[in-house]
Amino acid sequence: MTTKIRKKNTPLENLNNAIFILWLFFGGPFLFILTVGLSLYLLFINLAVNLVLVIFYKIYQKNGKCRTLLIITRIIAVVLVFISISIPFIPASCCYTKQMYPIQRFTYVHGVRQSANEILPKKLPQNISDYYFRTQLNFPAQDYSPYSYLSFYTDKDSIAELEEKCKKKGGYTTEAEMTYSEYIADLEFTESELNDKELMLSYKCEYLKLLKFPKHVFWQLSDKKQDILDETLVVYNFDNSRHGYAFDYDSGLVVVWG
Repeated sequence: MTTKIRKKNTPLENLNNAIFILWLFFGGPFLFILTVGLSLYLLFINLAVNLVLVIFYKIYQKNGKCRTLLIITRIIAVVLVFISISIPFIPASCCYTKQMYPIQRFTYVHGVRQSANEILPKKLPQNISDYYFRTQLNFPAQDYSPYSYLSFYTDKDSIAELEEKCKKKGGYTTEAEMTYSEYIADLEFTESELNDKELMLSYKCEYLKLLKFPKHVFWQLSDKKQDILDETLVVYNFDNSRHGYAFDYDSGLVVVWG
């Protein structure tokens, strides 16, 4: 009677198994939901690659052929699993490097909210500073809707070009009935209240709401960007849309949300 010796797994097989176990134990199915638009495509690609992997493995086990194809397919399978795990973390991160914008934009538009493709700039102006881009993810919760927040400083020509695109897409503006100074004066604050930065910021947020600049967008901005906003801000909204643009020609600030 002969004893069949079990063949040991190769390092690549062990890596493949380890990644799959980590994917399960660290919320793989939940990560799938966060960027479901992309995850769904990756799921079908993963299934197809693994089906081919099984076929090559059976052939190799039977007669030792297709070893090179088996190795290549296993590498592709490992890379695809790694990409599937990584995808949700790309749009979720707050990015301060404009070189990452195309990747973050792609994962957000195709993985989370496709309608953002119409509003988020496909290319950023060359001359920008103080760049910030944050995107939220899909989440199975009532009354929750993911948003993206983009802001940066640029030159007036670039702002004019972006504003022209807003007009062509049907964007409309809302003019202020009074200046920010007049708005604050009408509220008759005491001296101590005027020196309360948090209080004044909350009222500035309320004032900008009159221009249809959303509160949640205001609170995503840095202190520096919040401080410069006043009645000179030009805000564009769109019919039947949650997207928008805001421009401040004096400072060069551009804000995009949706």
